[in-house]
Amino acid sequence: MIPGSPPPGYRLLSILLYPLWILHAVRHGARHGLREYLPMRLFGFASRQREQVWVHASSVGEVRAVTPLVEALLAGGERVVFTSFTATGCLAIRRAFSARVSSGVIPIDIGWSCRRFFRRHGIKLGLIVETELWPELLYQARRQHIALLLVNARLSARSLRGGSFVRGVLKNALACFEHILARNRADRVALLELE
Repeated sequence: MIPGSPPPGYRLLSILLYPLWILHAVRHGARHGLREYLPMRLFGFASRQREQVWVHASSVGEVRAVTPLVEALLAGGERVVFTSFTATGCLAIRRAFSARVSSGVIPIDIGWSCRRFFRRHGIKLGLIVETELWPELLYQARRQHIALLLVNARLSARSLRGGSFVRGVLKNALACFEHILARNRADRVALLELE
């Protein structure tokens, strides 16, 4: 197995859960008035630029927390594609940045959707906020030779108590990052325990 690649059990689980992900995307997008949520989860979204910095924040709170970093990237002349996992996070990005960034949601964490996402966006660097560890997405970024940094990383005690399968999936996902910047010393120690 290539370092960083999701374990076979994770990939099998992703395939089995795929119909539920589709159902969740339909309901979640409809509930929050983001009709394109499902197409973005399946196919990605239009991005007109190449050589972009990809910033990913899970939901509204993380979007707000990383907004100063995105503003600094834009001020420095970088082109940014800014994604969220949730529809509310995507809408928050659009409210904050309008057309100054390409905005959308990440694909369902399955090989073909993740590969399509990276084919549609010319990403040179990925900044993942907190601990958004989607193993297939991170692995496909690595396969595209995209440098990944985990910013403000944290790891819950619940994750550390997970069985060998969960710990193995987390360890492989963390192997995709070139650098991990932990939120504090306790989180750094927790992340090191997985290595």
